[in-house]
Amino acid sequence: MAGGAIRARSRLFAGVVVLIVLVSGGCGGDDTEPLTLEQRLPAVAELPGYEADGEPDEYRDPAAFAGAIEDSLVEASIEEAEEAVREAGFVRAIGQEFSNKSDQNAGLYAVVLEFDSEDGAQEASEWRLADIRKPCPRKCIVRISEFDVDDVSGSTPGIRRTVTEERLEATGEEGEPFDSYEVGFLDGPIAYDLRTFGPPGSVTESEAVEALERLYERVKDAPLPDE
Repeated sequence: MAGGAIRARSRLFAGVVVLIVLVSGGCGGDDTEPLTLEQRLPAVAELPGYEADGEPDEYRDPAAFAGAIEDSLVEASIEEAEEAVREAGFVRAIGQEFSNKSDQNAGLYAVVLEFDSEDGAQEASEWRLADIRKPCPRKCIVRISEFDVDDVSGSTPGIRRTVTEERLEATGEEGEPFDSYEVGFLDGPIAYDLRTFGPPGSVTESEAVEALERLYERVKDAPLPDE
């Protein structure tokens, strides 16, 4: 998979997104400052070795969001993704891509999604996890594994998807080796998802988990502003 294709696949529920991944939007204490959806994206200071790539992308329509994450879907179609988030009560989403300063083919995609209920956020998260756990269609060269994110309340299972040089040679498939880690957490109607991606060795499980932990510590329990 070429670097451009790897970067495109980061735009998952993603990822990217990837996290897809979720934090409370309405249960903060009296002393917790409200945060807009954009303020809930990771700050550059929370992502050592990365820099923001362009401006955040905002989506207020399920169809537009589903189209944006097409390259990160595994078996699901754009139409199925649109139906899933619409039925879950999609309100809006915002995503931001970050470039790896030391490797132009590696990066991170963060997405924050707002739903109209906690149940809807949970439903959308379960749909995403079901899709990303599936092997790719036809001859699959992707190895899938799960890992826990222990220090983040409401975290979803971390998912690693990787393609090795050995696997490519064994199957005769075209492409380049890559590695990706998707992590997230759920808390109320807001979903947070982080996805790192790049050539093998350029991204690690601990990097993804630590980025999620830093984000969680800043945004947990923060309510949305009154609109």
